[in-house]
Amino acid sequence: MIGLKRTDNMARDGLRTLVVAKRVLPELEFQKFARAYNKARKSLVNRNELMLAVQSSLENDLDIVGITVVEDKLQDNVKQTLECIRNAGIKIWMLTGDKIETAISIAFSSRLLTKHDHYTIIVKCKSKEEIDKDLTRLSLGGFNALVIDGCRYSPTQKALMASRLRIKAKETVLCIGDGGNDVSMITSADIGVGIEGSSISQSTRLDELHFSSVSLSLKSPGTDED
Repeated sequence: MIGLKRTDNMARDGLRTLVVAKRVLPELEFQKFARAYNKARKSLVNRNELMLAVQSSLENDLDIVGITVVEDKLQDNVKQTLECIRNAGIKIWMLTGDKIETAISIAFSSRLLTKHDHYTIIVKCKSKEEIDKDLTRLSLGGFNALVIDGCRYSPTQKALMASRLRIKAKETVLCIGDGGNDVSMITSADIGVGIEGSSISQSTRLDELHFSSVSLSLKSPGTDED
C-alpha cells in the first residue's frame, strides 16, 4: 500500500509511473493460461480484446518488485501552441495510457485545463445507464471539461476513437502522435500528424504530415519576422 501511495503522489506531480510486479504460476495454471491465450491470439474477431482479457486474468495476487518513474517534459512552446489551437475554435481531446492523476497534471501543465476550468471525472462506468447518468450530471453541473478514467488505450482503440469521431461528430478530425502505437490513430484521421523521433519512425513511412516538434511558429503583430 505504501508503494501505491507513492505512485499516486508521483503521478500527481506529472511523472510517468510504472509498477513492476511478479507472480509465480503453478504449472497447471500456466498451461490453462497458455491454451486460452493461444486461442485468443488466433481469433479472427476481437483478437486484441480477447488477448487483453486473458492477460488480465493473471493480474491478481501480485508481489510488487519496484516502481519506475520518468519525467516526460513538454516540448518548447506546446502551451502557446495549444492555446492558439483552442482560440481558433478547435476542440482538443487527449488520449493517454497514463494514470488519471498524471493525465490531469499533464493537462494542466499543457494548458488543456486551466484554473478557470470546471471539470468532472467519469470513472468505473460499466453500463450505458451509468454513462448516461454521468453525462447528465455533466450537462447540468456547469462543467466545461471532462476527464474519462477508462483503460490504457491500445493502438486499435485510438484508431477506433478517431474513426467514431469522424462519423458521429461529422467534423474534420486531426490526430497528432509521437509514438509507434499512434500510427493506427494517425492513419484513421482526416489529417494525420506524426512528431518525428525515435519512437515515431514507423509512421514516417506513411503518407501523412511530419514535423520535428508540435509547436507552431508564432509571429508577433506588426513585425516582419518569419
